[in-house]
Amino acid sequence: MPLLLLILFSSVQGAVYYHASTLAMAAAQEGAALSRCLSELDARAAAVIRTAFYEGVTYEALAQRLGAPLGTVKSWVRRGLLKLRACLER
Repeated sequence: MPLLLLILFSSVQGAVYYHASTLAMAAAQEGAALSRCLSELDARAAAVIRTAFYEGVTYEALAQRLGAPLGTVKSWVRRGLLKLRACLER
């Protein structure tokens, strides 16, 4: 490989590595903020949000698990997400 191409390839490779490590650091910081904000929610809101979004359980299945009406579960999730957003925006 000609020297110029080798230098360009090394520069690009370094830039890609730097970009990937920057993204990884940003993702870790966002994950920590999300965990902190979830811990600030009331237990029920945190539980339904974790179950719905981390485990992929549908609202209908969640309502059946909890023995609660579907509309109530949707309200819990919605209110929890609003509080979560407010916390993340601080």
